[in-house]
Parts: sequence; structure tokens; C-alpha cells
Amino acid sequence: MDEERKNGAGERPAEDMHEAGERPAEDQPKNAGWSDDAEMHSLNEYKDYDGNSDKYMPRELLEEKNIVLCVIFSIISFGIYYVYWFYTLSKKIQLLNHEEPSCVGEVLLYFLIPFYCLYWMYTRARTTMEASRKYWHYNRVSDEGVAYLLLALFGLGIVAVALMQNDFNKFARDMSELRGNN
Repeated sequence: MDEERKNGAGERPAEDMHEAGERPAEDQPKNAGWSDDAEMHSLNEYKDYDGNSDKYMPRELLEEKNIVLCVIFSIISFGIYYVYWFYTLSKKIQLLNHEEPSCVGEVLLYFLIPFYCLYWMYTRARTTMEASRKYWHYNRVSDEGVAYLLLALFGLGIVAVALMQNDFNKFARDMSELRGNN
């Protein structure tokens, strides 16, 4: 009777649950009982990531893109693929910085406001460097904001995006090696 009162009426002790292979409610993820589509589920996983745990890293951060193919697809599609590539890169920057991965507005500003692309290139290079060091303790990303700004200023924004993608490819490779996901 005392055991039931201590654990609450009808609840079993945590030791019994572990022996039976069940997880107590406090050990279960917050979204364990949700039945939603895959995109929404991945967004909820980002919300549950606490930044201190090495158990989970957003899969987008571990994906590498072939830079040469991205540039070729951007040229062949007359820039349509470049918009998609830029969107995925913006999303990675936000995930790296533990922000909500919603960057549609940022992409629209980049392509529709004339000088926003210069601002974006400079600030996102700094954000990427600071977030990689602060949250992931990764020091191989340097602040190339001035170089990206100059490239964008001379109409070579695609080269700056390719260099940013190279930084993310290095990050993905190194993190995969550390996690044993070769």
C-alpha cells in the first residue's frame, strides 16, 4: 500500500518498468506519441534537442552536397537550382545556430532586396563561425565574411555560397567521423 501511495495510484515502480523493457514517462521523448507527417516530426525533433546531448544532431547538418554539381545544376536551370541550394544552406545555418529552421523569408529577402545579399553574406559567415564554436565546439570554420562580401559585391555570390557549402561539407565529414557514421 505504501509503495502504491509513493508512486501514485496504479503506477508501477520505475525498477519494474525497466525490467519489463518499458520506459518511464520522464524518459520518453516529448513527441513519442505524435502521429504527424515526416516534415513536422523532424521539426519537433529540433525542438527537443537540448544542445548538450551528443545523442542527436539534425540530419541536414550531416549531409554533404557536391559543390561542382550544385554549380552545374544552377547554370543549367538558369538559377532555379541556386535558389533551392541557397535555401538548404540557409536552413543549415539556422540549424547550426539552434534556431527554428524557417528561412523562406530570408531567402525571399536575399533574392528580392538588392543589397540584402551583401548583408547576408557578411553576417551569416560570422554566425556560422560563432555557432559552430559555441554549440558544436568545432573550430575549423573561420570568419570569411569580408571575402564573401567582396565576392558578392563583384557578382560572384555563387562562389561565396560554394565556399560556405565547403565549410558545411567539412563540418559534416568531421562530425560523421566523430560519431562513427562513416
